Amino acid sequence: MTRDPERNGILATCEELGIGLVPWGPIGMGYLTPKFNARTAFDAKTDLRSTCDRFTPESIAANKPFVDRITELAAKKKATAAQLALAWLLAQKPFIVPIPAPASPIICRRMSSPPPIFTSRPKISARLTRRCHRSPCMAAG
Repeated sequence: MTRDPERNGILATCEELGIGLVPWGPIGMGYLTPKFNARTAFDAKTDLRSTCDRFTPESIAANKPFVDRITELAAKKKATAAQLALAWLLAQKPFIVPIPAPASPIICRRMSSPPPIFTSRPKISARLTRRCHRSPCMAAG
């Protein structure tokens, strides 16, 4: 979960050249769920998240207020935080095509039935962008 492509010229280059952008891990490997806290441990032998800086206890604690705000906004829209994240990505540019890789068939079905927020791209994008700019930078990616 990073906004680097906005800052490092990748989005501008994609737009200029007519190239699509497929974000990797657009729902953050479960990061946008309230189930993680600073005491959550990830098995180094079986869980890729154990190698990601954003899943360290310090990063999870630092980003909890951001995750809580996204979760709250999603609930107001009768959506999950993952659905809201996808809606926000889709609202940014028409050439951004997020491809989530949900961990279970249940999550996949839930994501394939998008909530009404997907019909109001400019509105949701503006609200999330304002909130994200007011948030401290996401710690560690």
